[in-house]
Amino acid sequence: MTLIIVSVFIGALCIGSGFWIVNNPDAAAKRINIPGIKGYRKLDEPEQIIYLNFVKKTFIIAGLVTVLGGVISSLLKLNIMAVIFLFAPMMIMAIVISLKGMGRTMNRIAAIAYILFCLALLIGIPAMLSKSSQEPNVFFENENLRITGSYGETIPVKNIADITLLEQRPKIGMRTNGFAAGTVRKGHFKMDGIGKVKLFIMSNSGPYIRIQTVDRRTIFINFKNSEKTVDIYEKIRNPQ
Repeated sequence: MTLIIVSVFIGALCIGSGFWIVNNPDAAAKRINIPGIKGYRKLDEPEQIIYLNFVKKTFIIAGLVTVLGGVISSLLKLNIMAVIFLFAPMMIMAIVISLKGMGRTMNRIAAIAYILFCLALLIGIPAMLSKSSQEPNVFFENENLRITGSYGETIPVKNIADITLLEQRPKIGMRTNGFAAGTVRKGHFKMDGIGKVKLFIMSNSGPYIRIQTVDRRTIFINFKNSEKTVDIYEKIRNPQ
């Protein structure tokens, strides 16, 4: 539900901005950090109207794609896709506006640099989200319990004080240094009644593996497939 609300808010803001730009082009040129808009005054007056109307339509389309893509992805529980829809249409919009203004409202070299920057974000952010949302691998190696992937770590077996399988977990509070998207929670968070914890949670449904160490650290692990969570728990409890 949170992603749906954010998608609708950002999309509506983008659509409203499209109308606002046409009615307040000078203010938009100062406040919106898209070089093509900033240099619209370089055009003749008839071209200014054509360009600003093009910008308005591009903002509206980006806003509609953000809303529809975010809402549909959220309803289908494609949470990573819903997050991508929060920024990807805006990046594409900025690229399209810059291409339209290249050599007319902005310097060609500056336009190319800006477009490359937007493309880097457009490719880099989804790649980062994809990597961070991957399930960790959990296995034993050289008397250590290894949790690989983003925020992974190695725990010496001798430092493990307790391993428990829980059907429910305490409420997750503030994120201190971690990744959160949809049902995925990785890294350092705070939990009600516990305080600082490290999470490798892929689903909001139990069971959850809780590992407590001799130095009073708490780690929660679970997977989208509950049977896999139970299987990993048994392997940690009875290492071969």
